[in-house]
Amino acid sequence: MADEQREKTPLVKVELRRVDLAEYVQTDVRLRGCGLLRELGDELAMQFLKAGVLRRFSPRTVLYDQAQRGNSLFWVVKGEAWLALRVNGQLVDLGPVQRGEVFGESEALGEAETRPWLVRASGQLDVAEFPQEAVRSVGAQAPSLLQHLSDVAARRSHTQADMLVFLNRW
Repeated sequence: MADEQREKTPLVKVELRRVDLAEYVQTDVRLRGCGLLRELGDELAMQFLKAGVLRRFSPRTVLYDQAQRGNSLFWVVKGEAWLALRVNGQLVDLGPVQRGEVFGESEALGEAETRPWLVRASGQLDVAEFPQEAVRSVGAQAPSLLQHLSDVAARRSHTQADMLVFLNRW
């Protein structure tokens, strides 16, 4: 009887494979048009994406802490991250990093050896992590990538400075 049941039970085969970052981005119009990729062109964008590693973080997970060593660039693929600054033992929120935006830009550019902020996942968060070597290699071929990251770093530094001025008033 058991053999007869096995013969009647349909067999379904499932293949599990890692999501390819380049394939995933091709299906998402917002990611394809974001500032990080906009100026690269298709071929260079694909080269850059192939250097990225997708990582998933659960809600409220700290991706890295302030003053931690690191030099990779992170690109938010899905979800939202929050930047925070430690000031006198207190965490001060600097704001969100949303889908299509980056963090770790000053470290990837070589402007900082340690992380200037704490970064945590707001909810489930998917990011692509790019090694500094990939950023530099693609940036050498497309200076607009380095300019984009420099602009982001300047805006973040300005936001941090404004927050510190505000906090020092009290």
